[in-house]
Amino acid sequence: VMLGWKGLQSTLFYSGKFISTNFNDADTLLGDDVFSSIALGGLHRTQREAAQKHKVFQTIYGGNVKKVFSNGHIAFTAVQGNYNVSFLAGDKPYQLYNISGTQQGNLGIDYQYQFRNLNFFGEGSRSHNGAYAFTSGVVASLDASLDVLVLYRNFSPKYQVIFNNPFAENSDGRNEQGIYTGASLKITRKWVLNTYIDFYESKWLRYLTDGPSRGVDFLSELQFNPTKTAQLYVRYRTENKLRNQPNNVGYTDYLSNQQRNTYRFNAQYKVSLNVTAKSRVEVITYHDDVSKHRTGTLIFRIYIVTGKQIGRAHV
Repeated sequence: VMLGWKGLQSTLFYSGKFISTNFNDADTLLGDDVFSSIALGGLHRTQREAAQKHKVFQTIYGGNVKKVFSNGHIAFTAVQGNYNVSFLAGDKPYQLYNISGTQQGNLGIDYQYQFRNLNFFGEGSRSHNGAYAFTSGVVASLDASLDVLVLYRNFSPKYQVIFNNPFAENSDGRNEQGIYTGASLKITRKWVLNTYIDFYESKWLRYLTDGPSRGVDFLSELQFNPTKTAQLYVRYRTENKLRNQPNNVGYTDYLSNQQRNTYRFNAQYKVSLNVTAKSRVEVITYHDDVSKHRTGTLIFRIYIVTGKQIGRAHV
């Protein structure tokens, strides 16, 4: 339900349905049925996947109120989720702050404000356990050919949320803080340079990361658009992060620097009115503190014909 009046907009929503989950019958410790996560893939191909189908009833309701101004907006959101079966938080150290129980709720605020060539934006949220998460940034058009973005995020390790889509290294929207800087430079009408660098850290443990960790993600991409129907680009990306060292001898899950480098050449162009061709050559290198350098190569060409695609790939 949506309502509006003099720049004030409100939305109310409700959903009640059976969902697929990682379900466990009558846990021996809790004495009740429990589930650890929601299955979002929508697939029930195997006997195990079929057994997880429609085991839990989920109720979600809430609302959003937004005030729109001539140069921006501010909005408030409340969401509550209830389940007829309890979440099982898990007993691993990194699962200490996982959701438990049959209820989970969030209160949030978001904003956007345009001032000359600066666009400020952000949002913050508080989960039902009192933990906070927020992100805030600014996009600056420094020139007709140069745009710059700076964004800061800080998600508490204790923050809890069911559905979210954060701007972050990790998709769960918690236990992370970092700063991201990106830029897009139009060198000429046909040449564009895009680049970003992202510094981030986690103060609590993660899956396969048994300690506080940090990382850096850098990308640079040069695009060439010779015509309206053709685009070529070359890309370099490097990711360096701390994770448990696999296959080590003499230590138990110590953290090591693991680096992944990606080199890519991509070309896409119209062959005819209904046929588009795409070609790519990509080389990936990986190394850590113990393993030898490893390299993988991908080469493919596909043809997309009126929504269908055929082609070849070599790895």
